[in-house]
Amino acid sequence: MAEANAVPETKPFLWAYEIDETGHSKELKEPIIPEKGYLWLHLAYDNPGAETLLEQLHLDEQTIEQMCALETRPKAVVQDKGQFLILRAVNLNKDLQSTPEFMISLRFWVGNNVVITARNSTRKLYSLLDLKEVVVQQQAPTSSTDFALRMIELLTDKIRNEVDRIEEDLAGLESEVTIHKLGDTKNSLSVLQREAASIKRYLSPQKEALENLYRLQKSLDNDQLYWLRDSIERTTRYLEDLELVRERSLVLQEDVRGQIAEEQNQRMYVLSIVTAIFLPLSFLTGVFGMNVAGLPGIENPGSFMLLCSCMIIISIILLGLMKKYRWL
Repeated sequence: MAEANAVPETKPFLWAYEIDETGHSKELKEPIIPEKGYLWLHLAYDNPGAETLLEQLHLDEQTIEQMCALETRPKAVVQDKGQFLILRAVNLNKDLQSTPEFMISLRFWVGNNVVITARNSTRKLYSLLDLKEVVVQQQAPTSSTDFALRMIELLTDKIRNEVDRIEEDLAGLESEVTIHKLGDTKNSLSVLQREAASIKRYLSPQKEALENLYRLQKSLDNDQLYWLRDSIERTTRYLEDLELVRERSLVLQEDVRGQIAEEQNQRMYVLSIVTAIFLPLSFLTGVFGMNVAGLPGIENPGSFMLLCSCMIIISIILLGLMKKYRWL
């Protein structure tokens, strides 16, 4: 190994592994670029020392600036010395401020003998942790290019899982609406729509970035190109699935609104029937309840029962008319 390529140990990297041509790895206390195999260095791009560390690894100024930028969008840049990519990963952190639609930015540089990955210091990236587990088990990709393709594949797998979850949740809401069990369906549907829209927002430029990498790539062999093309096609399919989720959710939203309107109309209908029956009865009670002289039956003890009988007869007649005209 070339000691000239050693990076001082007081640097903001999270871990570093030296990986040889057979896929065996060795964890390093300080990142050193090997003469054979490649170095995998993982760092926090928002650490104050990140730029200095990347300068030590001889990255150009533009790449360092993009690697440490706070705001990014998915992109792929192919250079003479390697490839620089910015992709998005599903946020699977469990803290209260984390939601799947808040996707994590992953930046990585791929050269012949070095792979640099970077993420925000406050958000774990589970795709990287899965890949780290493979590296620790001495089954790492044998080249830096294979490492990058494996990383893209794992990112795509996590997105697939999230898209599948959204589709399953939507199917559950559709079943609830079908059996007229609304509950909190409206709120849950809004959450799913927001998640799908946010993931689609980042996935569309990610697909464009991967397609750009595929078009500009000249160093990949046929198998590697197949892997990359497969990730592009899967990303395209997930975008189509998210678009279908949006359309299904809109249809479901209309069904929910229809059922809510139908329930409201049913309640109003019942109230209208009750009002129609009691309106003439209220008129009679109002008339005979006036405290004025001259009302008939005031001196007759049987007047009350007669009035009640008339009210019952009127109610029966009204119910019969409503039944005849199919209002009931």
